[in-house]
Amino acid sequence: MKNILSTLLLGALVLFVACDDDEPKVDPIVGEWELDRFEISNAPTGFMNVEGRSSDWFGEDRYSIEFFSDGAYNREIDNIPGFGDIDDEGEWELIDNELELDSDDDEIGGVDYSFTLEEEITDREMILSALTTILALPDDFATVVMVDTVTIQAVLDSLVGAYVNEIQVTGTYEFDRVN
Repeated sequence: MKNILSTLLLGALVLFVACDDDEPKVDPIVGEWELDRFEISNAPTGFMNVEGRSSDWFGEDRYSIEFFSDGAYNREIDNIPGFGDIDDEGEWELIDNELELDSDDDEIGGVDYSFTLEEEITDREMILSALTTILALPDDFATVVMVDTVTIQAVLDSLVGAYVNEIQVTGTYEFDRVN
């Protein structure tokens, strides 16, 4: 009877150890993501006209990024004004709430590489933010330029060129998981 009890206990122990979950955990960022929404915030004084705006730079299905479990990423962005289409790849690293992308191409401009994870990544959503530089017209531009219907485009373009400023804002990126 003692041998049977010992054998059963040994069998249960072997079964318990064999059922131990040895599979490595996959980082929740791994997978393909598409930008659903981009919003500007924290505009400096005098540029509140851009505050809260969703930018036309990226539209749904026009910005996608895929993170691989080996630390690589691929990113595709279509039709960025002044930059065109961007295909970017490199290595990613997520430490605490900071996501860093290290591109294989140092000459790509117009995109962010350092992000803050705003919320825990879910199986459906990832929200990132980045301090980014944009071109913007000051709030008082409309009072400086009174445009009527006969204004020549070249004159308007030169006025806009004279008043456009580079400003730093926070861009919030809301991505949906594709797979």
